[in-house]
This record gives sequence, C-alpha cells and structure tokens, in this order.
Amino acid sequence: MSKNIKITRFYGDKDAMKGEPKQAELNAKKDYMTSLSDLTSNSKPLINTLSIVAGENRKYGKSITETIESHLMKASSAHKLPCLYLVDSIIKNVGAPYIEHISKCVVRMFSNTFNEVI
Repeated sequence: MSKNIKITRFYGDKDAMKGEPKQAELNAKKDYMTSLSDLTSNSKPLINTLSIVAGENRKYGKSITETIESHLMKASSAHKLPCLYLVDSIIKNVGAPYIEHISKCVVRMFSNTFNEVI
C-alpha cells in the first residue's frame, strides 16, 4: 500500500519576512529624523555625521531624502539653512542614489526656504 506523502518545507512566515526589510527602513528613517532634530545650527561635525549616516544607508536613500525634505518643510526659518547645507553635503560627498532622489525635490526645498526666509 503506497501513499503519496507531500512534504512541505517551512522557511518561516513569508509575510513576516517581507515585513522585515520594511521595518528596517522605517527604523532607519525614524533614527535619521531624530538626528535631524539636532541640526539647529551650521554644525560641520553634525552635517558630516548625517552625511556619513546617509551614505551608510544608501539602500534607504529615497526614504532618507523624504525625511530630509519633510524636516526642511517643518523647520523654523532659522533651521532651514543648515538643512540645505546637509543636502549639499550629501550630494557632494555621498552621491548616488541621493542625487537622483534630491533632484526630484530640490526646487521645492529651495522655494520653500526662500519664501519663508525672505
């Protein structure tokens, strides 16, 4: 008497596994936002640190760019210029993928800053 036995291998919850990268991205975005809140003056060491962190998280470049833009839009007039210095630093020192992402919102960021500061 032969029975067909179906063997199913379990590799973990596929839906949970799909969520892990998303959670990591959300954590990176949250951590970056927390660090951005310290950028209240033209602090070269902090701008360099934020640029390095952006470089270390290139795979989340779109989310980090969105975080920077969101921060800039909400920042007080006095805190907008340091944020633009950060954008400049990331473009110059990190490059891809930020150049692509920032190019899509840079006009909006500068326009917002210009309109609020003047």
